[in-house]
Amino acid sequence: MADSQTAGKDSVSENVQQEKLRKILIRAREFCRLNKTELAAKVGIGIAYISEIERGNKTITLNTLNAYSRVSGVPVATLLLCADCSTDTPEEINRKGVIYDKFLEFNNWADAADKEKGAKA
Repeated sequence: MADSQTAGKDSVSENVQQEKLRKILIRAREFCRLNKTELAAKVGIGIAYISEIERGNKTITLNTLNAYSRVSGVPVATLLLCADCSTDTPEEINRKGVIYDKFLEFNNWADAADKEKGAKA
């Protein structure tokens, strides 16, 4: 019984995350001033599929995220972070902002280390 309750909660949580992500993808498209037809042409996905995603009738896949990211210039990680923070309180956003800042600091350090290794090679 506990397993079915956990599975049910996971399903609800996944649906909530998909809904948040769906809204962010619509905003990304609108940010680029693209209609669905233009976006479909740029990402190589049919307009019907774009419409189904934006209505919440299709599951958003990593391939879809990558396509929106490529067209909008917004990294996949940023799309996911925006979706995750979309209904947060200011305190939650601040806490996640600190985590995101640490991620950026780490990423910049890793990039610098990679460049240093390349210069020595």
